[in-house]
Amino acid sequence: MAIAEVFTKNAFRSYSFVVKSIKLTTMKSNTLIKLIIILCSFQFGYSQVKNQHTLLQEIGDGSVFKEYYGITKEGDSYSGQANADVDIKFVNNIHNKLSAFELNKEGKKEVLINCGFGFLKPNHYTEPSLIYSKTHRLAYVYIDGLLYTLKNVSDANNVAKIELGNIYVLMKPMKGDHISGKAAIKQLKKGDHDAIIKKYLSDMKVVQDAATKSFSPEILAEIDAIENKNSADKKAIKDANDAYWQSAEGQRVLAANKAKEGAGNDGWFTIKNTGNERLYVITGSGTSSHIAPGGTNKWQCNTDIYYCYLDSKNTTYNVKGALIANGKQACGKTIEASASK
Repeated sequence: MAIAEVFTKNAFRSYSFVVKSIKLTTMKSNTLIKLIIILCSFQFGYSQVKNQHTLLQEIGDGSVFKEYYGITKEGDSYSGQANADVDIKFVNNIHNKLSAFELNKEGKKEVLINCGFGFLKPNHYTEPSLIYSKTHRLAYVYIDGLLYTLKNVSDANNVAKIELGNIYVLMKPMKGDHISGKAAIKQLKKGDHDAIIKKYLSDMKVVQDAATKSFSPEILAEIDAIENKNSADKKAIKDANDAYWQSAEGQRVLAANKAKEGAGNDGWFTIKNTGNERLYVITGSGTSSHIAPGGTNKWQCNTDIYYCYLDSKNTTYNVKGALIANGKQACGKTIEASASK
């Protein structure tokens, strides 16, 4: 009995130790598993935020979109007028890395949007959340089958208000499995676009800030090279303009302009752009043009000049705005105006 009793007690102690060990191990395992799940969930959520270059490359160069313009919201639904199909063409920078894009009518050479359209460029070198045109204050962002146009974007790194322009719906991606076709059209109609875009830009801002802090010397050198090229391009344009005005033809034009100025009220008036952006204008008969910041242009006194804005498709400046100058009243005068009005 003594031996049996000792054995039973020892067995019980051993069992108790095993049970406690299992409980402790289980608790540690459960805690570790929960921690792993939390970390994986965080990593999964964070990794889902992709920059514009990555998202566009995933659908592929040559993917086809359908343009919708005149976007309106009624209740919780959106609608727009369907227009032509367009294909996207990638544009690389001087380092042969994706920078921006063009949109062309499908199967044609007619370009609707390109890098010359206000010099489209990304708002961040490695982690762009927008492709934008500073000149036209337009920005483009692709999210889940929809390429949005954002209007009146004064700061591409801090979009204060979402103003939707045209929306391009992905119809035929060149590669991969993506929201497209009928599913993308449904997303256009039912999506909470303001919230979707705001969340994407907010999430990307965190990614951009982290990326900027960790730029390698090689990346910084690439950025410098691009900025230097942009400066060189601007200088080349200025040099070409200067060379023209110094040429015999340019001097004849200057002499003719000077003669007009010296003639007083000889049937011409001038508009000067006092703003920091291009001033788009249109005549009463519908001829549009622009005046560079600080620049001037002349019209005959039988011409009325109005502010000019983009059409509903955001492709052409042909919409007449407020009157800038009545030709007869402005004759012989210089009228100051700016694009901010």
